Amino acid sequence: MMAGAHFALGITYVTREGLHVRIDFLYEQFSPRLKAGIDFCVSGIFVLPTVSWMAYLLVTKAIEALLIGELSGESEWNPYVWPVYTAIAIGFVAFSLQLAAEAVRRWRELIGIRTNAEH
Repeated sequence: MMAGAHFALGITYVTREGLHVRIDFLYEQFSPRLKAGIDFCVSGIFVLPTVSWMAYLLVTKAIEALLIGELSGESEWNPYVWPVYTAIAIGFVAFSLQLAAEAVRRWRELIGIRTNAEH
């Protein structure tokens, strides 16, 4: 569970810094406007709705686990799971917000509005 929490909290940073995996040998051949269009479609139209929906479900799951006092049931220690669920939910909410910011940034590039900073 903790690995999932680390992943969820780290993916926002990776997206912000542009460190995610791409097929660079093709992507680097495209014009900046085409890159912005591809990034907008992928992040704003496909990934953002899915991640936002997952964030909503994860927040709901974390609240439910807190309210019912859900335990892990995987060891003798049997810890509460709501702290881990909450960390994962926070990570996905932050990821949703970062994807929205990326989509706006790419949309602005696509329509020709200059931006002063990369992030």
